Formats: sequence, C-alpha cells, structure tokens
Amino acid sequence: MENDNRRSFWTWGHVSDEPSEDTRRVAAQAASKRTGVVVSPPPIPRIDDIELRTPRLGIPTALADFVSDSKVDRIT
Repeated sequence: MENDNRRSFWTWGHVSDEPSEDTRRVAAQAASKRTGVVVSPPPIPRIDDIELRTPRLGIPTALADFVSDSKVDRIT
C-alpha cells in the first residue's frame, strides 16, 4: 500500500508502513529460531471485526467540524 498515509489501527505508523505478509513470515521464522518455539504470525486484524458500543455522548456542535465518532476514527 504505497503512499497510504492513513493511520494504521493495528501497528504503529501509517497503512503504508504495515509489514507485508512476507515480512511477518520472516520475522516469525527468526523469532522461532531464537526462542526454539514455533512462532506463527497472527492473522492481520480487520477493522470490521472490532465491535464498539455506540458512543455515550454526542459530539458538541462547536467540535463537529473537526471531530468524528466514526468507527475508524474512534479506533485510531
């Protein structure tokens, strides 16, 4: 995801900084070798799988131009 400057919700940085499946596999193999325990990369989380309660408070009108209660904004 080249040049995707959206914030990543499951890792530090931006979506474009997220490790590829290959990078994750290599890191897991290295961790396995170091620890002697089989390490498998966990599945990449999906934002759609995260359940959030409905916000308890509404956004004040004075903040509505730059505040959001969308799921993505609440998670990131």
